[in-house]
Amino acid sequence: MTPVRLDATIKRLRKRLAESPPRIDELLERLERRLGSEREAPLSWITATCGNAVRLISVDDVLFFRASDKYVRVVTAEDEATVRMSLKELGERLDAERFWRIHRSVIVAAPSVHRIERDELGRWHVRLCEHDELLPVSESARSLFRGM
Repeated sequence: MTPVRLDATIKRLRKRLAESPPRIDELLERLERRLGSEREAPLSWITATCGNAVRLISVDDVLFFRASDKYVRVVTAEDEATVRMSLKELGERLDAERFWRIHRSVIVAAPSVHRIERDELGRWHVRLCEHDELLPVSESARSLFRGM
């Protein structure tokens, strides 16, 4: 480093040290505003295929989503269809208060849960109010139901 560059660097450092540092609370507030404006609202409608037809399904009608192979089934009280979105992506875009990830392959609408059952092997399953299919509950998701 040449003496001229060293001198310029020292002057820049002295100038920065003389300035007051930015306030952390103001920086955090600006960051929260920016992130808040970039967040997407939770999904209200799901585009799903049922045979050769494409349907719009209100998330209010959804009982659960279940992944199998490359597809995700969306199940309502009356019908079921296929969603072309990964379960992970759905989980990120759904309202977390209403939809719970209870297994690596299942997201359930919390209001549709009727009860939790254990089988003879000690595995937990969710029984829904309006559907007969039992849904598996992973060990890590059991805490969601402790208050029931």
